[in-house]
Amino acid sequence: MELEFFNALRFKLLLNEMSPDDVERVISLYLDRKRNGQYFAPHLDPIALHELSLQMTVRTASTGCRALDILADKRQAALAGVEGRVVTLVSSQ
Repeated sequence: MELEFFNALRFKLLLNEMSPDDVERVISLYLDRKRNGQYFAPHLDPIALHELSLQMTVRTASTGCRALDILADKRQAALAGVEGRVVTLVSSQ
């Protein structure tokens, strides 16, 4: 998710783990590669995604998932499976 990626990079500024130039260089590199087709970002219907996310909050009390986490990792993929959703995990490797 680009939102989390960009946010995580910029969070590195707060932690003094990256310089502003390094952060912008990584973002620029990512955007160049995306434009060149090296990264695939599937189109997601924002309304359907929003509605599904709202439905999944029913399980928050038992899973501890936060709002954006619902869309993020293996734990949230398990939540989606419990909800009967088809999940496709994309490896970062």
